[in-house]
Amino acid sequence: MSIQNYINNKIPSWLNNSHQIAMLITDMKGVILNVNDCFIERYPFLGNPIGKNFTETMYPEDIQICINAVENCLRNSFSGKASIVNLRKLNPETGEILTTKWELSPIVENDQAVGILSVGVDQTIYQRAKQAQFISEKKYELVSDYISDGIIGLRLDGSVFYVSEAYKKIFSHSNEVLSQMNRDKIFAMIHPEDRDETMSNIMRAIENQNSELLYEYRFLHKNGNVIWREDHARFLFDDNDSFIGAFIVCRDISDRKQKEKFLELQNNKLREIARVHSHELRAPVAKLLSLTDLLQDSEQETFSAEQLIDLISETTQSLDVIIHQIEDEIHKDNFSE
Repeated sequence: MSIQNYINNKIPSWLNNSHQIAMLITDMKGVILNVNDCFIERYPFLGNPIGKNFTETMYPEDIQICINAVENCLRNSFSGKASIVNLRKLNPETGEILTTKWELSPIVENDQAVGILSVGVDQTIYQRAKQAQFISEKKYELVSDYISDGIIGLRLDGSVFYVSEAYKKIFSHSNEVLSQMNRDKIFAMIHPEDRDETMSNIMRAIENQNSELLYEYRFLHKNGNVIWREDHARFLFDDNDSFIGAFIVCRDISDRKQKEKFLELQNNKLREIARVHSHELRAPVAKLLSLTDLLQDSEQETFSAEQLIDLISETTQSLDVIIHQIEDEIHKDNFSE
């Protein structure tokens, strides 16, 4: 059987007519003898490839890879195993690189290889998606590695599928701890007094299919300290609206909570001072108002103008004493950080 006879009589009609699988037959010198319609449709920029050496149709950096695959194919001539390789072709019109997954099998006559049959499936769309995913992941890693907030991705069962370096640093979680994470362990890290409320809020948000939730709680740190943690969860749902996991942006807000507590204490002290001294202030203020009314009353004869001015001066001094007492009390209670 000659190779031409194989081309004329042995190639299955479905392969000749396929629009999904490209076919290429070369002789042992690498000269292209036959291709199917799919090959022509996929690589129209090659023109008529018949009579060309296969190296003329290939991406230069893949030529040696293809030669190695051919040699491997010939070593397996009688084993029935095909040699599989991904090869690229450059479309000079668009600059796009097309990737095809080829299976190379020897055409054997009288126990001797007389040619190579190659069938290929287009991998370009897959490669584009893979590259887009890789770029997206790298962008995400770059962003997450350079922000101070921690980021963790959790599956439905609480296991971790992503964690940023900042998260490990903030919460002192090792890779071993993170690899063993589950819902029970996450629950145990929440302060006992905050667990029920925190988990209820999360479950309610998921049941309502909310896209995100911002919440705060006390977190039991590995070093034994209790820290305040703020989580911004972005929930993930599949096409059936079933919850499958979440990305959570986390930060330590202990300093902010400490300042809030300090301000609350100071406000409480101010309110108490105002409550206590408001009674002391009322008497001199009321007296000043009365004396002012008398001073403006031209018909009253009880006090002379000089007497009223002296009384106003005495009352003002009493008021000044009370004000100084309030100031001293404020400074005594350290109303500053």
